[in-house]
Amino acid sequence: NTLVEMADFQSKVEKHRHILRSHFVEKLLKGKLDSKIPIAEALTTFDMSLDRKEFAVMLFVIDKRESFFERITDTPDEEKWKLLQFIVSNVVEELVSQLHRGYVAEVDDTLACLVNMTIEEEQNSAKEELMHIAAKAQSFLASTYDIHLTISISSVYDHVSCVPQAFLE
Repeated sequence: NTLVEMADFQSKVEKHRHILRSHFVEKLLKGKLDSKIPIAEALTTFDMSLDRKEFAVMLFVIDKRESFFERITDTPDEEKWKLLQFIVSNVVEELVSQLHRGYVAEVDDTLACLVNMTIEEEQNSAKEELMHIAAKAQSFLASTYDIHLTISISSVYDHVSCVPQAFLE
């Protein structure tokens, strides 16, 4: 019984940490970080790393969700929306993290992914790499879940201080 309670508690802590991390990413994207908390400390707290050379932002707007919603019965639309966002976030973070670092947050009815990347000499350009990831995400989500997205990709910047500018693009 104690082990079950501990596991439940651990699950709740992890869920809250994910919510706080998402809020931190949103503030970073909008350039509204709390100056009292150093970025390095926040990154450690949220188990994040932004140690790569280049930064970009990908925005995901869900165009068509009706068929996804129709397949899930006996669930309120708000819960369906949360599930849809969870699926898109996980797919995007997984694809980005194959070679880079990616952190997704909900921002003003869209999903935004902060991408921290290093492009090796033999790889595609950073922009081409992001376009490849976006195409894979669109294809997988459409074919597997019937979720259709419009994706915008910012320019690539060489410092974390440029993230709000990338977000505005």
